[in-house]
Amino acid sequence: MRSLVLAALAASAIVLPGAARAQAPATLGGTPSGTDLQAEITRRRFVVHPKPDYGAVATDAERAGDAVVARERREEVVQEGLRGPRRRPDLDQDVQRGIQHRNLQRALRR
Repeated sequence: MRSLVLAALAASAIVLPGAARAQAPATLGGTPSGTDLQAEITRRRFVVHPKPDYGAVATDAERAGDAVVARERREEVVQEGLRGPRRRPDLDQDVQRGIQHRNLQRALRR
């Protein structure tokens, strides 16, 4: 019985300091990091930028608009090149067939 109590005391002496260390907050540089993190969250400051110059904003907007217009013009030129030459409407397939049919009818009447 006495040896059982001594074994229990020895085991608790080994296990308890490890358990206490597991529950203690982690430290970085000697201070608890959890506390630093919360203090950092509460101290977060918002950056307030000065108002931009309206002249600079207007020139930036004009440049952006000019860039968009130039890009659209380039795309139109490319699309025209891809479409190929425009066909004459009087040479459409239906018109050609109609002319051929009329000529055949004239030839059969003779």
